[in-house]
Amino acid sequence: MGTIGFAPHISLTLLWLLAGLAFVFTLYGFYARARGVWARALAFLALLLALANPLLIREHREPLRDVAVIVVDHSQSMEINHRRADADKAAAALKARLQQEPSLDVKTVTVTTNPAGEDSCTQAFAALNAALGDVAPSRVAGAFLITDGEVHDVPAKPTHGPLHA
Repeated sequence: MGTIGFAPHISLTLLWLLAGLAFVFTLYGFYARARGVWARALAFLALLLALANPLLIREHREPLRDVAVIVVDHSQSMEINHRRADADKAAAALKARLQQEPSLDVKTVTVTTNPAGEDSCTQAFAALNAALGDVAPSRVAGAFLITDGEVHDVPAKPTHGPLHA
């Protein structure tokens, strides 16, 4: 089923002005008991309807998929013991679970330290913001941080939906 819309060939102001004039002429014709008033009224109506340009609108919409982001910490602190392997295993399991959802796109981002060897701190939220930079806020399903907890750029208030660490 569709809806009816209008795309007038002339401005709405002019269309309403012509409708008012047609109404006044038709009303005067009825008052004067002129012959053919009904025919003139139908002609005015047909002309106004043609100028209003009615359209039958049928829309077919498909919803956009939501986006979830997995941020995996590969910073220097994750080198201790088997943290990095555990984080990668958890990220793989989480990604496999999330990809089972038909209406969800999954993005995975890795946070590393400075390749020069300096400890540049874990910038997990910078990576999250970069991953969601091209996603509308209404499409963000949430974010998952897989980290040892040493994150140095935690904002006062997260800006992108639910956050799980």
